[in-house]
Amino acid sequence: MKNLRITIAASQDLDEISDYFLAQSIDAGDRFVTVSTKNALT
Repeated sequence: MKNLRITIAASQDLDEISDYFLAQSIDAGDRFVTVSTKNALT
């Protein structure tokens, strides 16, 4: 299992990307959050 460390700057970037997708489409924002969270935990 590989260790993944998300820096504060990366976390802020992910928040901005998530906000963008949510503004474009609730479904797209939801998919982005789901996939990025799943990938970070595996």
